[in-house]
Amino acid sequence: MTKRKPVRALLALLVVFALLASGSVFPSVYATNEEEAAKIEQEIKALNEQIAARDAKINSLKNDMSKQQEYIEEVQDQISAVQEKVDALQGKVDILKREIAGLDAQIASLDAEIAAMNAEIEGINLKIAEQEKEIADAYVLLGERLCALYMAGENSDLELLLSSGSLESFLTRAELFSDVAEHDNQLVADIRTQIDNLNKSIEELNVKKNTVELKKIEIEAAKLEVQEKKSVQDTALAEVKSEEAVIQRDLDKLLGYMSSLKSTSEQYRRLNDKAEAAINAKEKEIAELLKKESSSGGGNVEGGLKWPVPYNRCYISSPYGTRTFNGVTKMHYGIDICVSGGTLGKRIIAPADGVVITAITGGYNGGAGTYTVIDHGDGLLTYYYHCNALNVSKGQKVSQGDTIAYIGSTGYSTGPHLHFAITVNGSYVNPLSKVSKPSDCVIY
Repeated sequence: MTKRKPVRALLALLVVFALLASGSVFPSVYATNEEEAAKIEQEIKALNEQIAARDAKINSLKNDMSKQQEYIEEVQDQISAVQEKVDALQGKVDILKREIAGLDAQIASLDAEIAAMNAEIEGINLKIAEQEKEIADAYVLLGERLCALYMAGENSDLELLLSSGSLESFLTRAELFSDVAEHDNQLVADIRTQIDNLNKSIEELNVKKNTVELKKIEIEAAKLEVQEKKSVQDTALAEVKSEEAVIQRDLDKLLGYMSSLKSTSEQYRRLNDKAEAAINAKEKEIAELLKKESSSGGGNVEGGLKWPVPYNRCYISSPYGTRTFNGVTKMHYGIDICVSGGTLGKRIIAPADGVVITAITGGYNGGAGTYTVIDHGDGLLTYYYHCNALNVSKGQKVSQGDTIAYIGSTGYSTGPHLHFAITVNGSYVNPLSKVSKPSDCVIY
């Protein structure tokens, strides 16, 4: 058996070359992912340089009271830059998740193949056991036959002739001994054939085992590599979340500074306009993106919509529509809902049955903060911005009255409130045209 080892080694090498040549372990899709990841990496690098440069400028302006407006604007721009970095890193995480999903599917396929091979190997092992038993039985039979021959001793033709009573008896005995010898020779030949078959089965078994083991090694190495990459990106994402926390603190300071300004001042107007422009741009972007993966229709929901904040004495601090301030007209795409006596942490419910088509937790998100969007069918979507926390996830089905989130003040917000918006086929409409406010709800 030892002479066959070089053959097995050669077979193993051939299997390796076949795997590498076929590309079965590393599909070409990974090349596309790597190109996409490389582009994102370049984007992150550029953003890092931009963030670092702005940090230096912010620090130089921070304590200069004569340049507080410039300082605030730089902080706002920095918030946007960090959010872009978060989005870029999330793009890399999405790529890695796709890679891992592909590898998991490949591993599942290989596991099934391995299970089938193991079953086949078990069958071969059973056959080998049967052959070994037959060989053992043949050896016993051969031993018994050789022992009988030894006990009988060798008989020459003369001895057979002399011990026979007649020529006919001699011929009969001679033929019998010839048949016995032929049977013994056939028995030995059968044993040799069985041994050859056994060796062939073992060789096939070893080749199959080598193939399975090589495939497992390749796929496990590939999966480990992607998991390591994902771990690196998870660490990077955690670092960005930490950066976000710093930016959120700066934002809180910014909002505190805004509250100290007179609402009629030019400084307040410029600051507020810039923030609202960013939020409006984000709202348009979200609506446009979701339009591609949401329902369409006339925006009519069977049974109508329920008020999303199930409390008495709600009030609308900022209604839907255009507003003119110091000669400048601005658009507010939703309504801001608050609760008398305390808004933070109040429940937000689904106004109708639907499916959650996005749920984003954490981050500035262009001023939207933590938010979710529900598709109620017939082209009608409802939006919930500045949440403290979400109670749903993407793809989840919700029923009317289910708690979907809690009111907060995340993103760009001057205080706890729910920014509630509705689109029909991607276009914003006045929420109060689709849902009736409670009778005790006041609009300011």
